[in-house]
Amino acid sequence: MYFRFLMLVGLPFFFIGCLGTKPISDFKKTLPQTHHTDTTHTHEDIDEEMKHLIAFQALLKTDPEAARSELSKATQIKFGNHPLQKEWERLFFRLAQDKKGTILDLKRFNELQLQMLKDIDPKTSNQLAEIESLQKTLKQQTLIIETLKKQGDNPETFETEFNFSIE
Repeated sequence: MYFRFLMLVGLPFFFIGCLGTKPISDFKKTLPQTHHTDTTHTHEDIDEEMKHLIAFQALLKTDPEAARSELSKATQIKFGNHPLQKEWERLFFRLAQDKKGTILDLKRFNELQLQMLKDIDPKTSNQLAEIESLQKTLKQQTLIIETLKKQGDNPETFETEFNFSIE
């Protein structure tokens, strides 16, 4: 079982769909969809993490505080007590609840996740592939930000869709 973050204009880790009114054809690409998986822990840990993520998704609209608690439990399993965990949780919660964020929000989200994954000493090929995917995503997001600036758009206000789903 895995979870993924879906956006509409594909970046490897997520697919970004721009909500702005200006054309973004300069950097609109269709890239392969990837999955966020974790095999750091035992299968029981992964199952427990997934239970909390499923509960998070189910509670997000009806009971945001309970959803926040479930997200916290899932990230605790995945990242332990990492110093960046709370910032990542707050950002993820806001993006998932609002179903959108700025390109800078998404970049920061990936930066935090990448750093935490590196810090937990990845040993499996899935973790290493996830790190590689995040590094590519960050490069692409940097290019998108540069393109937006060249087109006269402000990355601080340029919003993209963020859709979280568990499959």
